[in-house]
Parts: sequence; C-alpha cells; structure tokens
Amino acid sequence: MITKAQEAPKKSNGLSLGSITTGGVQLPPRTLLYGVDGIGKSTFWSQAPSPIFLPTENGVSRIDVPQFPLCETWGSVFNAIRALCLEDHEYKTFVLDSADWAQALAVEHVVEFEYDKDTTKFDAYGRGYKSLMREWIKLLQALDYLHRRKNMEIGLIAHAVVRPFRNPSGDDYDRYESNLLSTQSTSIWAKTKEWCDLVLFANFEVMVKDANGAKGGPQKGKGVMKRGEGSRVCYAAPAAPWDAKVRAGWTMPERFPLSQETFRKHLNNGQAKEGE
Repeated sequence: MITKAQEAPKKSNGLSLGSITTGGVQLPPRTLLYGVDGIGKSTFWSQAPSPIFLPTENGVSRIDVPQFPLCETWGSVFNAIRALCLEDHEYKTFVLDSADWAQALAVEHVVEFEYDKDTTKFDAYGRGYKSLMREWIKLLQALDYLHRRKNMEIGLIAHAVVRPFRNPSGDDYDRYESNLLSTQSTSIWAKTKEWCDLVLFANFEVMVKDANGAKGGPQKGKGVMKRGEGSRVCYAAPAAPWDAKVRAGWTMPERFPLSQETFRKHLNNGQAKEGE
C-alpha cells in the first residue's frame, strides 16, 4: 500500500524534476597560467578584459594596471576579494599574482594562529599541511563566490618548477609543474588544478642545434631558447615535459603563442556552459 507520504514526497532543498535544465549560466573561465621566469605571465593577464590585480609579490609593480596594495598577510587576500564582491565596480578579470606567494602567506597564517608561531609544530606529523589545505579551499571558495556574484574571470599566476614525476605506466621522468605544494599527502597543486577550468604552461620555444653523435648512437645537441616575437608559447594539453588541462566543454589548441589576442580568439570560439 502506498502511503500519503510516498504519494507526495517533500522537495529536497527546493529541487524537483521541474528544476532540471539542459544547460547552465555561462560563466567566464577560471584559469591558472604558470611558466618559467621572465616569460611574461603578469603582462599576459594585464591585457585581459578590465583586469584588477591582487599582488602577493612585486611582479606587477612596474606594469600600468589597476592593482591592490601589496598583500602581506593571508587576511588581506580575503579582504580584497570581499571588497570586490560587495562594492560596485567595472572590473571583469581578477588576477592573483601570484598563487604560490599567496600560499606562503597561508603557511605564515597557519603557523601563527594554529601553532603559536612554531614551525616545528606545523611540520610535526604533517599536521600543519592539513590546516593549510583547509585554508586554501577557503580561498578557492571565496574566488568561486566572486566568480559567480560578479561574473568575473579568474586568473591565477604561478611560477614553474621541475619536479620528478612518478610514472605508474613506465619509467619516471622530470617535468614542469607549478610551484604550489605537491606531496603524496597534501597537494595544493592538485586541488587547484582540479578547481580550474584551464591550466596553461608558458615557456620559451626551444630549438636543438648542432645535433651529432657516434655512428649508430644517440644524437646529441644543444638546446637553445628562441628569442623575439613568437618565441613565447603556451601549452594547453598535458605532455611528458609539462602538465596542463582544458576542462571538457572548452576549446583550446594544444599549443599557441602566449598572447591575449590568440587566447581570446580561441576562448570566445569555444566557451563552455556551466555544467557541461
């Protein structure tokens, strides 16, 4: 026998079959751009639509672009995001320059307020890194709120480092990753990469000159970085030497010149809808 409760189930959190859609609200992307020193990461984002920078280092101090004062505490990062959420403005792109220096502020915050300014307590048994991950998730949630409330594009900048990659299907090798924390137990890098819609790696194009070697042996050459126009390239697809990502529903070439003009052209041609 069917009871009255079974005949008319209550809605859960206001959801019903009538709330189902085939798409969602279009939102601009959340993008992490990481790359080698001097490649032009800050310059790239300074040419984005109506940017506002939140600097945690001095990389943007010599660029003529709207920016908050240099953030020197973890709390000031959230104060700036809160101001953008609550106040009227015409900025369209929020840029955190850089994410890895913001991570350092988060570490200082956790050490000071949870471990009595004692770094040995922070490091003991990895306890501090769990607290650090909680703080980082709070940052991503705050950026998500800004993203939705103000329909702002989110741009994160990070420096590149070379790390050993444990390859489960073959030999291990080195590759470029962002300088965000990445360990087996705690990975800010993995959490941020998961959160982002696009993860892009920027580097100078490298040519190999004077290849030579013993007959029948491996060819050896000298790697030379190209300079000048067209030498700065961006990679949107993962490969052995670097990590990158394009979320399903977005369209981006595997390799393209590091320029806002090229980036916008591909972005506007393949912008995804939320939920795709």
